[in-house]
Amino acid sequence: NWDELLECEMIPFKRGISKGAKLIMTAHVSVPEVTFSELPSTLSRVMLTEKLRGELGFEGVIVTDAIEMGAITKQFSVEEAAVMAVQAGADLITLPNDFKAAIAAIEAAVQAGDITTQRIDESVARILDLKRSILESRGLLIK
Repeated sequence: NWDELLECEMIPFKRGISKGAKLIMTAHVSVPEVTFSELPSTLSRVMLTEKLRGELGFEGVIVTDAIEMGAITKQFSVEEAAVMAVQAGADLITLPNDFKAAIAAIEAAVQAGDITTQRIDESVARILDLKRSILESRGLLIK
């Protein structure tokens, strides 16, 4: 359950967030006692938006583990997984086995109203903030 996760598995995440982590990668594990579903955490709005962003206060970029992994592809098409990951709160999708299909599916979901442009804008803003932070830390930001 969530309390047990907080006491063990979530410790490095909580610590990273408190120390200013700018990027967190999801796992494809299912936690049905937390999410009330068998969805992999990568595709779970409960885990990414409600728990990671809401309860733990993470404001940085959420990147999926490889979408081409069996935990995803045995259950979902690349198109379904890409859309579900964005809807769940992921900002970057790693290694879809067909990136053109994943992009097309996300674009179609935006056109259909299944993903809002505001949701896309939130991810873009976080990604740009991460890039800006990296450039600043290396003294490469030109103002």
